[in-house]
Amino acid sequence: MGARLSLAVYLMERCRNQEALQLFESREYKDTFFGVEYLHSLVLIRLGRLEEASLVLLGCLRYHPHVARFILEPVREPPDNESRFGVASGSPYEGWFHARDFGDLWASDRTAMKLLRKEAKAFQGNFARQASGKGHHVPPSASSNGSP
Repeated sequence: MGARLSLAVYLMERCRNQEALQLFESREYKDTFFGVEYLHSLVLIRLGRLEEASLVLLGCLRYHPHVARFILEPVREPPDNESRFGVASGSPYEGWFHARDFGDLWASDRTAMKLLRKEAKAFQGNFARQASGKGHHVPPSASSNGSP
């Protein structure tokens, strides 16, 4: 994890949530966190901004469902890293990697875990499909023309 991401974790570990939120919402950080955007949702939860947290979390689940999978179901051993060139964005390995780095912050917050379980429930099929290598699951209601 790079220094910019470590700073957010550092602040959150010390319950300096408002400062962490300022990082996530600053121009320099906005939309650069990828899978670590889960921390943005978590800090919003900690600050009682649950509706905003849910919106951020839904984006996280859509693009990085494996992070939630490994936060909710921690495992010691990483899944295979299928990329020879580092960590592939959106891969199970990336999800495990991020959950390893900050899953304990989620696990220590009952409200956060409850919201994560609730929001992730709709994505359970996505976890299974991606783990088996069958690609992204898009619910029929999400298609633009109404067809599955």
